[in-house]
Amino acid sequence: NTHNILAEECGLNIQDDVVQGAHLFEQQTQLLMQHAWEDFQEIERKGGIISMLHNETLQKKIHIEFQKRKSWISSGALPIVGTTHFPQVEAKPTIIQPDLSKEEKKVEEYIWSRGEGPTIGGSGVGSYLSQLHSGATRFEIDQGLFFRSEITTAPLSNRPDALPFEELRAKQEKTIPLVLLGEERQWSARAQFAQQMLLSGGIVAQRIPFEEYNPSSPHRFVVLCGADSDYAQALVQLREYKCSVILVTPKTNEDAWGFMHQQCDRLTLLKCIHTEAS
Repeated sequence: NTHNILAEECGLNIQDDVVQGAHLFEQQTQLLMQHAWEDFQEIERKGGIISMLHNETLQKKIHIEFQKRKSWISSGALPIVGTTHFPQVEAKPTIIQPDLSKEEKKVEEYIWSRGEGPTIGGSGVGSYLSQLHSGATRFEIDQGLFFRSEITTAPLSNRPDALPFEELRAKQEKTIPLVLLGEERQWSARAQFAQQMLLSGGIVAQRIPFEEYNPSSPHRFVVLCGADSDYAQALVQLREYKCSVILVTPKTNEDAWGFMHQQCDRLTLLKCIHTEAS
């Protein structure tokens, strides 16, 4: 599978010159600088960052970019290793507890270095820290600006790229059968792909050979994995069990409930499975 790894993980199949080296990084750096400078100029034209926050221009821009990234992630165009690709569902979030005593000491040293403490909104290190945590800058606090309503605004919400998938994983874990057709060489790669995609949404796929699938305890969904030539006949039999069939990377347009492939909208598919299987 080396060619697949180089193509999908390293993107060598979409490079004009895979050995162009540093020039590519210099080019991308220049583009980043150009776009950043254009953004700064736009902020100035629209009256500054505070004005853009108050009329929600900046929030709208962020929302548009978030929706773009959400679409790219859902289609697999923008993979998130550990979430959409090679999901680590057993991993626990790292919780960092800040050392407030060190933070207070730094603030106190800063106050004493100025020879005076803050007088707006109270005095002392605790008040200073409270204002800093609320989004104030040192300049705003020292100049008595932070509590002026005309320069304050609601904080922007934190929307991590992986949030939609994390929300699915937070739901009750579901198990659906992954029915395998034919010999292992016919379904091995497709089965691994299907399991990884389902696992990214908190759905566990249980591998079952087609001959051993037990219709006496039918599931709402069945994922069918095998060679394209075997799908049509297996679909007819599975429909008798009144379950919705999801085909894995079929090259033919079979009449199935859903399809799993590299470019499919995986987030929508996973949400539908969670909703209808509940």
